Amino acid sequence: MFSFSRRIDRHKEEKRAIGKKAAQYVNDFDTIYIDSGTTLIRMCPFLKKKKGLQIITNSLQAATELTNYPDMEVIIIGGKIEQERRSIYGPVSVEQVSEYHVKKAFIGTEGVSLKMGLTAYGSNESNVSKAISSSADQVFLLCDSSKIEKISFYRFCSLSDIDVLITDKGISEEIAGEYRAAGVNLIIV
Repeated sequence: MFSFSRRIDRHKEEKRAIGKKAAQYVNDFDTIYIDSGTTLIRMCPFLKKKKGLQIITNSLQAATELTNYPDMEVIIIGGKIEQERRSIYGPVSVEQVSEYHVKKAFIGTEGVSLKMGLTAYGSNESNVSKAISSSADQVFLLCDSSKIEKISFYRFCSLSDIDVLITDKGISEEIAGEYRAAGVNLIIV
C-alpha cells in the first residue's frame, strides 16, 4: 500500500478527468458524500462554483480543500485518523456515516472486478464506504483504469451496489464491453 503523498501524483491527469466528470453529476443544493482517496480529491476543485452543497467526508484532504470554497457546508465524520491515507475510519466512523442520507455518494476502491466487485486492502475505510453506499440515492465509483479487474484483499461492495462507474481511457474496449454487458453504467473520460 502506497502512502497518500505517493499515490496523489500517480495517474494524475486521469484522476483529474475522472474528478471533473464526477463533479458534473453534482447539482446545486445536493447533499453528497466524498470518500477518501486520491481520485476523489481531484473532484473537489470542480465543486467550487456549486451552490448550497452539504458535503460529508472521511477525507482530511477533501475537508481541508472544501472549506476554502464559499457556500458549502462540510461535515467531517469522527473516528480514528489513518495518517498514511489522510482519512478517518473505524467503528465510530461507520456509526456516524450510517446516520446520514445523501443524494449522491462518491466512493473509491483499491480494485474492482466483475467477479469480486469492489475490494480494498482491508476493512477500515471500506466499511465507511459500504455504510454510506447503502443509504445513498446514487453511488458513483471513481477509479482510474489501473484498478479495473484488480482484486484486493477485502470485498466490501458488489458491482450491483454501484450506479455509475467513472474511469479513464486506459480501460480496454474488451473489458469496457464486458462491464457494460454485465449492466454496469460505465463512463469513460
